[in-house]
Amino acid sequence: MLSKLPRRFFQKIYHILLNLSLLVVTIVLVLVGVDYVLSKGVANEVGLPWEASRATELNKEYMARHVAVAAKNPYHFNSPDVYAPAKPEGVSKRIAVLGDSFIWGDGLPDAEMIWSRRLKRRIERSYPEVQVLEWGLCGWSTRDQLRFLKSIEPEHVHGVDYLIIGFVTNDPDMGDKEQKYIKWDACPLSLCKWLPTLYRWIQPYAERYVYENFSDYGYTNWENYLYSPQNLENYRQLLVDLKEFLDSKNIPFFFVFTPNTPNERFEELYKPIRELFDSLRIGYIDLYPVIVEKFGDVPRSQWPQKLYANPVNGHPGPALTSVYADETYAHIQELQWLP
Repeated sequence: MLSKLPRRFFQKIYHILLNLSLLVVTIVLVLVGVDYVLSKGVANEVGLPWEASRATELNKEYMARHVAVAAKNPYHFNSPDVYAPAKPEGVSKRIAVLGDSFIWGDGLPDAEMIWSRRLKRRIERSYPEVQVLEWGLCGWSTRDQLRFLKSIEPEHVHGVDYLIIGFVTNDPDMGDKEQKYIKWDACPLSLCKWLPTLYRWIQPYAERYVYENFSDYGYTNWENYLYSPQNLENYRQLLVDLKEFLDSKNIPFFFVFTPNTPNERFEELYKPIRELFDSLRIGYIDLYPVIVEKFGDVPRSQWPQKLYANPVNGHPGPALTSVYADETYAHIQELQWLP
């Protein structure tokens, strides 16, 4: 039967298969080439949502060092200091800095770059009789921080005279809204095995599409819920409880707004928080205008290199933590908290 088919037919089939084979080989070579280029970090220079794997490994190394220090702290704070309820000899005042991962040092190469550590060194160098305590855990919200303060109440809040609270935009988390993210349990077509760099480069684009089109997924959608009228009303009551507790202990305090980029979204989110603080007569300093003034000209594509803790970790880097510490120190002087 096949012998009766014209020779031209077989030639046509041959050319089709040959072209398909060449197409497949070309696609494979292109994918392998792209994976290789991305693995060298070339995309870093053009602002694509991908960083070289070396940066990811460095981030893990930094975190491991912080975890090792935190493991020796009774509260798992990233601080070698041991806090006794009574002030040590020679110390007449204690200032505590309370916060979350911004105080813990998430992603920073060196704990000395943490903004509370910079503040601590500056104060204790100039005023040896003042001790600065750093109280921060990754993921802590205002709700968690109040729980911690109440848990150490029997120790008279460790003899703290003044309290500084770092504010981040997820602090209004009341614990009743789950964050939902895409789970990449399996790599399609073994893509992550054969083309691992390309897979990790494609992944954020796919996630971004889902998070922008499905309101129940992603960090931004979760954060939007935190600023809903209902949640802000609950947060207001939490702030009332916080203020009443600290006032009852005669501990003056204020919040520090710590934006990690000059993104205009911070102004949108800070506005209702400022209104809450003003209505409750809670002190604060809003560092967003300062961050915009100093870093507003930095292209968004350069934020990972210039503003982040490291290129793959969006927590505040040294350039920002220095500003936080300087501005907070100036405010403390205005309040005459220092001897």
